[in-house]
Amino acid sequence: MTFTFLIQNLYKMKKLKIIMNKKGVSEILSYILLIVLAIALSGAVFVWLNNYAKHAVPEEKCTESLDFTVSYNCNNENYPNAIEIKIKNRGLFSIDGFSIKYANEKNGGAIYQFKDEEKILLEGEFPLKQNSEAVYVYQRPSALYVLEILPFKMKESEIVYCRENLIKLELENCL
Repeated sequence: MTFTFLIQNLYKMKKLKIIMNKKGVSEILSYILLIVLAIALSGAVFVWLNNYAKHAVPEEKCTESLDFTVSYNCNNENYPNAIEIKIKNRGLFSIDGFSIKYANEKNGGAIYQFKDEEKILLEGEFPLKQNSEAVYVYQRPSALYVLEILPFKMKESEIVYCRENLIKLELENCL
């Protein structure tokens, strides 16, 4: 190391020390950095939420008025510990399918979707045309107290639930 190199480094350190001794400069820089960081984070959150909202499923309504009846049997001799659900389309329009849910508590409680692996039998053609019937048989999970049947229509390969046609049944003898 040469003597001139040491003098140059000392001169740079002394110059840096003079700048850092000014207390107002460091406080202003810290506030500027905090403001820039807050703006950057809010911009990132805005972009993420904007992208997230674009992919949200729009709530569409069924344009047709659907009419169907539901009957059930919890004591079927052919399928012990199962529930048989018969749905008959009485309306003028076809129904593409149904979402069937249940509650296993008397006061409603949590609502569960029947899973495909719990399905024992499905009879009927879909879409369910006028005056035709579909039969679902599901393995019964302990006691059932409430049954919800929600029809849906397919519009351009997307499911549109017909919430105005939801049927909620209080079940008896499904223990």
